[in-house]
Amino acid sequence: MQSVAIQDGAFEEAHGDEMEMERGNQVDAEVPDPPGGPAPLQGQQEVYVPTEEPSYVYTPEGIFFVPHWYIERDKNIPVMVKAGMWQELEAHHNRFAAVNFLQATTVRAENIVVMTLTDPENPHGRYKRCHWFVRIAVQGGSAMFRQPLGSNFLWQLPYGTCTKIVQEIKAYETTNSLPAFQSSPLIGRLRPTSQDLYYKEWRDLQPMQEIGSYYDKLFAMAVKPVCRTVALPKDNPKPELDRIGRPRAIQTLRKSRLNFAKFPDDLGNHIFGIAATQWLSSHKQCDWLALLKLRAVCKTTKAIVEEGAGNLLKNMLDGVKIALKSGKVKEIMDARDSILNRGLTTISFILDTNNPQFMNLARLRSKRRPGELPPPKPPPTGMQIMLKRVFDAGQNDDDESIDPPEKSKQRVQFEKDNAFIRRQLKRRRILMERNRMYPL
Repeated sequence: MQSVAIQDGAFEEAHGDEMEMERGNQVDAEVPDPPGGPAPLQGQQEVYVPTEEPSYVYTPEGIFFVPHWYIERDKNIPVMVKAGMWQELEAHHNRFAAVNFLQATTVRAENIVVMTLTDPENPHGRYKRCHWFVRIAVQGGSAMFRQPLGSNFLWQLPYGTCTKIVQEIKAYETTNSLPAFQSSPLIGRLRPTSQDLYYKEWRDLQPMQEIGSYYDKLFAMAVKPVCRTVALPKDNPKPELDRIGRPRAIQTLRKSRLNFAKFPDDLGNHIFGIAATQWLSSHKQCDWLALLKLRAVCKTTKAIVEEGAGNLLKNMLDGVKIALKSGKVKEIMDARDSILNRGLTTISFILDTNNPQFMNLARLRSKRRPGELPPPKPPPTGMQIMLKRVFDAGQNDDDESIDPPEKSKQRVQFEKDNAFIRRQLKRRRILMERNRMYPL
C-alpha cells in the first residue's frame, strides 16, 4: 500500500512497500496499490464501505455525530500515539489539535479520512467543502485499557499539511509514470479546500447528548479541542484564578503585622483552609510550591492540606465516575474541565486515584508513575538526635542524664582550641585590669 509522509526525509518509511519490492522479497509477485487504495476500473469511482463504528467531530461547541454520507473516503486506520508521547505533550491537551500530535509521527495516505459537502447549485461538480481528517488512537499504557482511546474521533488536518501530502503524491506518480486512471483521487476530486470546518454549514451533523463507548467517553475527558486546525496560544487559555487580596495591615513591611499567635484556633484554621483550597485548585507551579511550604509549617497545616487534597481528588473522581456511568456530554465536559484546568492529565489521574490522598496529587503534579513513593529521608544528624532525646526526656519528665552523641576527633580538637583561646583572653583581661588599678 502506498503511503505518504508529512515530514521531510521520511521517504523510506513512507514508501516501505516499494522499498521491499526493490529488495526482492516475497511481495515481488504482488502489484502495489496506487495511492488512495486499489485502482478502480476505467470509468469507475472508488467505493468505500462505511465502517460500523460511529464517527464524531469534537469541537468547542460539543461533540457531533458524522453521518456516513458525509464521509467520502475512510479506511478506518488511525494514527497510533504511544502513551509516553501522549504524556510528554500534555501541555497541548487543553488546546488539542491534530497537528500537535503528528509532528513526531508519520501520516500515510491510508490514514486520511475525507469529508465532503455537495454544492446544491452544482451537485455534479466540485465539492463545496472537502476536508481531510485523521483518526488518532492513544495507547493507555496500562493493562486496564484493552484497546486504544479515541479512534472514533476525526481531527482535521491543516491545509498546509494537506498541500504537502498532495505534492508528495504527485511526485510519486510522476516518478513512477502512473497512468491517469490510476491517479489518486486525493489530488483530484478529493483535493481539500482551505477552510476550517464550520459545523453550521454541515446541516446533518447531529449534536450528541450521550456517548455509549467507554473509550470514547474517556478520550473526550482527556482533551479540550480548539476552533482552528492549528492551535494558537490564545486558544483555550487556562482560566484566571481568583486571588485573595492581602489586608492593608500586611501590605507594607515593618509597620503593622498580623500576629497569628493571637488569633483563635478556629479562625486560623479557617484562613489556612481557604489558602490550601485555592492553591490545590490552581494549575500554577508557584501555587503548588506555596502549598508545600504551608504543609511544612506544622502538624495542623499539614492535616489541613492533606484533608483538602483528599476532598479535591474525591470530588474529581466522583465526577469522572458519574460521567462514565451516564455518558452525558455535559457531565463529560464538566469532568474534563475539572481535571485539565488544574494542570493534570486525565489518563494519569484515572490510573492513580485508587486511594485519593495528598501523595496521589503530588505524583500527578510531579509527573510520577502510579504508586511511586518519594525518595527516603536523609539520616538524622547528631544535633537532631540530641534534640530528639531532649524532647523525649521533657515529654516523659525523666531526670536521667542524657548522654551527648559521640564526638568526632575534629570536634574534640575544635573545642580544645576554643577553650585555650578563652583562657588566654581571660588572662589578658585580668592583667589589663591589674595594670589599670596599680600603674607603675
